[in-house]
Amino acid sequence: MSQSEPLPPASSSTRLNTVWLAPFYGGLSLLCVVVLAKLALWQAISASRVGFQQTNGWLGNGLLFFASEFLLVSLIALSLQQSFRAVHLSTQNSLRAGFLGAWLATLLPTLYLWKTSLPLAIWGVMLGFLAAFCGALLATARITSLWEENLPPSAEAQQRVMQQHRLFLGEECATPRWKRVLDVSLCLCSALVTLPLILLIAFGIWLEDPGAIFFVKNSVGKWGRNFRQLKFRTMILGAEEGKGPTLARENDPRTLHFGRLLRKTALDELPQLWNILRGEMSFVGPRPQRTALVDTYLQSLPQYVERHRLPPGLSGLAQVAGSYYLTPLQKLRFDRVYIRHASFGYDLRLLAAAFALTFYYRWKPGWDGRLPRRWLHAAKRPANAARLSKAPH
Repeated sequence: MSQSEPLPPASSSTRLNTVWLAPFYGGLSLLCVVVLAKLALWQAISASRVGFQQTNGWLGNGLLFFASEFLLVSLIALSLQQSFRAVHLSTQNSLRAGFLGAWLATLLPTLYLWKTSLPLAIWGVMLGFLAAFCGALLATARITSLWEENLPPSAEAQQRVMQQHRLFLGEECATPRWKRVLDVSLCLCSALVTLPLILLIAFGIWLEDPGAIFFVKNSVGKWGRNFRQLKFRTMILGAEEGKGPTLARENDPRTLHFGRLLRKTALDELPQLWNILRGEMSFVGPRPQRTALVDTYLQSLPQYVERHRLPPGLSGLAQVAGSYYLTPLQKLRFDRVYIRHASFGYDLRLLAAAFALTFYYRWKPGWDGRLPRRWLHAAKRPANAARLSKAPH
């Protein structure tokens, strides 16, 4: 069973019990709206007296108002969702209605601020959106999980994969220091850009299909270790229920409309920045594969372990020079080439090629699916490549 099930419709007994609680949650929502309106009015009067530009006005009044608004709006979204479940709304629609009602509740009180302090009003609207979404996520978490992890591999499968890697690869080699420095530096530099983007993507997924935001894949990392690879969910809830891990197909009917955009732009991979910070992945390397699938591949292709000499990557040579639908043997050939030539400069070149592929060439009319070959040619083979690519006898 998956940890995140499709959201169930409310049963007749559940609706009967919820009807008695609907007036309570509705009254609680109304009370929060009244308190929020009074806070906004008080903030507007205070802003007109002390001025938004003054430090005391900002720290003493603005932050207090924002904190109060955040808590109240989150509570409104949570309460409204419970109220809407009492009527003939599906669970998903009640979640959407709770979010929308809570956000609208913030727009009315902040109208007081437009005449006195426009910056405060703008911040109030933005914070209201964030608070309403957080309240909706809390309501979602009460029903289901915010991440989906389908059919994790058995302990026996993980043990078989580890034994195969130890048998063929021998003693583990340390990850090159330059690679770790590059990964951490890029993660920290991209944090300011990616955090707002992650919030917007999470909202887009939740709005189309309220439920889990993230998808957890149990994948094979360096030297055969299993790790939990994070992604944004791009398929419907329970897409693999009863089937187990299944490779995605082109124009897969299980894919969400917003999920298709995320896949085409590779933005569904953004949560893997956390895997990179933890040292489980790298920006460039062989793309991680599910442990259950690798266990199957090793039965007919034992040399497949060679691609796990380095940490798996957010992007790799196989994805830049090949395609998503390569066979395991084709992926192995590309990954062998990368491991032989891995270097600081080659990683930067592959990152630039992956960026150009994702945000330019894939959208270019008439593109033949090939990048300029000079972008993919490796420089002189580094000294440590022989040690990484040498298989024990």
